[in-house]
Amino acid sequence: LIALLGILTVLVGTTVAQQEIPRYEAIEGCFTEITIDLDYECGFVTVPEFYDGHTDGTIRLAVVRIFAVGDGETRSPISFMDGGPGGSLLTNLGLEQFSLSNELSMADDPEPTTPVLDMLETRDFVLFSQRGTQFSEPVLVCEESDNLGAATIELDFEAQLKITRDVLQICVDAYAADDVDLNAFNNFANASLSLHHIFK
Repeated sequence: LIALLGILTVLVGTTVAQQEIPRYEAIEGCFTEITIDLDYECGFVTVPEFYDGHTDGTIRLAVVRIFAVGDGETRSPISFMDGGPGGSLLTNLGLEQFSLSNELSMADDPEPTTPVLDMLETRDFVLFSQRGTQFSEPVLVCEESDNLGAATIELDFEAQLKITRDVLQICVDAYAADDVDLNAFNNFANASLSLHHIFK
């Protein structure tokens, strides 16, 4: 009996640990190319699908964290999120890597202008893919909409608008058929609360 209780305790503890949310999990390597010569970590933050708890679904947000370069105390991290909404972290990551590469190349400059490195002196940079975008899980795409450009370029605005709405509705209906609740991917859930859980 004692042995059985011990096994049950371990199983319950494991289940609780697995269900802890938010939950950050670092991964080996990265899901995208990192070209800068700085310490970084890639991983996923698992957050609730809905914060009111009416479902037990979860969403995984892809995160890249570039660590502060200074030796002193680290301050609160800075987060970069692409606009849209609906932007992948690749946009900002590409810009930041470009800026950092330029600034790192100024090592021999007597008066270098390095605003990004100056911030990195005491703060980590955190970039993440918004809900539904590339690298985060699930990824919500509407390929029919992506292919609209050439088909509508010669149409007037009203015709373009109607076709775009019809195509987007096809995608919405397809996700609804797969039990995807798009309310979990609106601006409020996507930005403020997702950031809260990444920094927690």
